[in-house]
Amino acid sequence: MNADQLDDAYTTLCHNIDAVGEQGTSLYLARVAMLLILESEPSVVKAALQAALPTPKGRE
Repeated sequence: MNADQLDDAYTTLCHNIDAVGEQGTSLYLARVAMLLILESEPSVVKAALQAALPTPKGRE
Protein backbone atom coordinates (compact mmCIF):
# COMPACT_ATOMS: atom_id res chain seq x y z
CA MET A 1 0.00 0.00 0.00
CA ASN A 2 1.47 3.33 -0.99
CA ALA A 3 1.08 6.60 0.94
CA ASP A 4 -1.93 7.78 -1.07
CA GLN A 5 -3.74 4.47 -0.62
CA LEU A 6 -2.97 4.52 3.10
CA ASP A 7 -4.30 8.07 3.38
CA ASP A 8 -7.45 7.12 1.46
CA ALA A 9 -8.07 4.07 3.67
CA TYR A 10 -7.51 6.06 6.86
CA THR A 11 -9.80 8.86 5.64
CA THR A 12 -12.53 6.32 4.84
CA LEU A 13 -12.10 4.75 8.27
CA CYS A 14 -12.42 8.14 9.97
CA HIS A 15 -15.50 9.10 7.96
CA ASN A 16 -17.15 5.77 8.73
CA ILE A 17 -16.39 6.06 12.46
CA ASP A 18 -17.93 9.52 12.38
CA ALA A 19 -20.98 8.15 10.52
CA VAL A 20 -21.67 5.34 13.01
CA GLY A 21 -21.23 7.63 15.99
CA GLU A 22 -19.70 7.02 19.38
CA GLN A 23 -22.07 4.21 20.30
CA GLY A 24 -21.53 2.33 17.03
CA THR A 25 -17.75 2.71 16.88
CA SER A 26 -16.81 -0.42 18.85
CA LEU A 27 -19.06 -2.67 16.78
CA TYR A 28 -17.87 -1.08 13.53
CA LEU A 29 -14.21 -1.55 14.45
CA ALA A 30 -14.87 -5.15 15.51
CA ARG A 31 -16.49 -5.81 12.12
CA VAL A 32 -13.58 -4.21 10.28
CA ALA A 33 -11.12 -6.30 12.31
CA MET A 34 -12.97 -9.54 11.55
CA LEU A 35 -13.13 -8.76 7.83
CA LEU A 36 -9.41 -7.98 7.74
CA ILE A 37 -8.63 -11.16 9.69
CA LEU A 38 -10.51 -13.18 7.06
CA GLU A 39 -8.43 -11.57 4.30
CA SER A 40 -4.98 -11.94 5.89
CA GLU A 41 -2.37 -14.58 6.58
CA PRO A 42 -2.53 -16.02 10.12
CA SER A 43 0.99 -14.82 10.99
CA VAL A 44 0.15 -11.29 9.86
CA VAL A 45 -3.06 -11.34 11.91
CA LYS A 46 -1.28 -12.53 15.05
CA ALA A 47 1.47 -9.94 14.66
CA ALA A 48 -1.04 -7.13 14.15
CA LEU A 49 -3.13 -8.18 17.14
CA GLN A 50 -0.01 -8.18 19.31
CA ALA A 51 1.26 -4.88 17.91
CA ALA A 52 -2.08 -3.18 18.62
CA LEU A 53 -1.85 -3.82 22.36
CA PRO A 54 -0.98 -0.80 24.49
CA THR A 55 2.63 -0.60 25.56
CA PRO A 56 3.01 -1.20 29.30
CA LYS A 57 4.22 1.81 31.28
CA GLY A 58 7.98 2.02 31.35
CA ARG A 59 8.37 0.08 28.09
CA GLU A 60 7.61 2.91 25.65
